[in-house]
Amino acid sequence: MLKQIILSLLFLIFSSNKLISQSISGKIVSSEDLTPVAFANIGISDSKYGTYSNVDGVFTINKEFIKDSSDVIIYAIGYEKNILPNELLSTEETLLVKLIPKVYEMEDIQVSAKRVRKVLYGKKRIPPRPLIWSFAPGHKSTRIGRSVAILVNIPQEQLPIRIYKASVGIFANPFPEALFRVRFMSFNDKTELPDQDLTTENLITKFGKVDGWVTFNIDKNSQLINEDTFFIVFENLNLEMANYKESLSDSPYPLFMLKGFLLGKDKLLLSNAALNHWKEEKEDLVFNFQYSYEKQ
Repeated sequence: MLKQIILSLLFLIFSSNKLISQSISGKIVSSEDLTPVAFANIGISDSKYGTYSNVDGVFTINKEFIKDSSDVIIYAIGYEKNILPNELLSTEETLLVKLIPKVYEMEDIQVSAKRVRKVLYGKKRIPPRPLIWSFAPGHKSTRIGRSVAILVNIPQEQLPIRIYKASVGIFANPFPEALFRVRFMSFNDKTELPDQDLTTENLITKFGKVDGWVTFNIDKNSQLINEDTFFIVFENLNLEMANYKESLSDSPYPLFMLKGFLLGKDKLLLSNAALNHWKEEKEDLVFNFQYSYEKQ
């Protein structure tokens, strides 16, 4: 009996040390004032793995996804990208990553309130339940926070536009509380993929167990876009999905399900949390956003 207990303790100690050695931990802060950078996008250069920093700027990466040639790519809205070279990833200590705040050149565009027009882009309503085709935006450790990007086309004569609201349809949320982020990204003519952020600040909304629209109310002065083709991106920020267990939830789904149809007309892409691997899907996401423009 004593021998079994000793063996069990040795196994637990060995397992704990093994788990510690299999992960890399770090904290992301602003280089300006050392404040934590929450929800930074983190990924491995040659892997589909992606994750986010938490509200304290802390992140963990499983070493099993890192190869000898791998670098860790870190970037956040409002900051310059930072790349951690492979030689830094062998340390057992907590990494401190400092991101440099990005300087934006704001366009000085005057809008006359008397000539402003408002437009709703996307779907006006949630489809009847029999017509719903749902898909999961991601789950488990290799697909944390899978992001959904939809290509948007705006008439040239309406530019620039100011986006003041965005919504996405949610079918099931297995968590008591969830976080989604919306961001807008430029269209790369060569790759036809999302490229640079057009968003200068985090646009995050918190919600509970909903079945319907989840809405982001955006400051009308904060999201100005002067491009006729761009992507709107919805991100699932819940790190808990990596440890999701159906037995602990009243939902049969491993995470959020976005309402959509089997065959879509919009160009829709799915990515990991790092936004460095995009794959086109034949889906039709139920979403919309509202914007205003100055009529010529």
